[in-house]
Amino acid sequence: MRKAGLLAVMVFWMVGTAVSGAFAAGLIGPPQSLSRPEGGLSTAVGFAYDEEPFKGRFEHVMRAKRLFTQAAYGKPDLWEVCGSIGLADMKLSGAFSPPGGVPAIARNDIHDDWQLFGAVGARAYYPATPWFGIGAFAQAAYHFGSYSDQVIGLAGATPFAADMKVKQLWSLRAGIGLQATVFDRLKLYGGPYLCHAKARVDLAPSVSGMPLGTDADEIRNKTRAGGFAGAVIPLAKGFAVILEGRYAERFSIGSAVTYTY
Repeated sequence: MRKAGLLAVMVFWMVGTAVSGAFAAGLIGPPQSLSRPEGGLSTAVGFAYDEEPFKGRFEHVMRAKRLFTQAAYGKPDLWEVCGSIGLADMKLSGAFSPPGGVPAIARNDIHDDWQLFGAVGARAYYPATPWFGIGAFAQAAYHFGSYSDQVIGLAGATPFAADMKVKQLWSLRAGIGLQATVFDRLKLYGGPYLCHAKARVDLAPSVSGMPLGTDADEIRNKTRAGGFAGAVIPLAKGFAVILEGRYAERFSIGSAVTYTY
């Protein structure tokens, strides 16, 4: 009962944190810590591809590829805290595409290469049986650099070149997950989550009629709720592979190789 009570407290705290406030990076991961039974450290390296609709004055789709490394410390039947750091690129569709095609521009999307990001997270887990349990998690992420690109076009008969920057990109994600152990050590997991993400978009010099950046716009993720599912596939000598998919109006996928010390 003490574990169940502690899990309930942490669920309400985590979900409350996500709704009130601070772009998630990497994977959500299984509800249960991957550390040894007595507790300890685990690490991971991975790759993720994300797609998510964002909305300002108009709707855009943000696509990103992420390479990350993570360290986590916890106890499998109770809790875990983790931190990750990595590199991500970014493509934002329709950032240069004004309604009606005025001004005339050479292309529509902003695209920039790798920038540094970091993330922190925590999870709690309650094993209802030796092979089934429920957990809760919260994650926060921040992209330290700015994603920038240049657009060239015509405003009337006047040529222009302008630089657009997407900066201060951050997110909070929290949710609840179920986990089942099958075939002895294979773990399957999934559940719902909430996410809030936001970024600022600047355009210099300002170009009248552009869909973003003329008024230091903010864009936010359009879909606040989604679902995730994954598997933890054990390998030899402390290694495992995580495969995971998420859906929040669009699909995202990722994988990681983990090691338990």
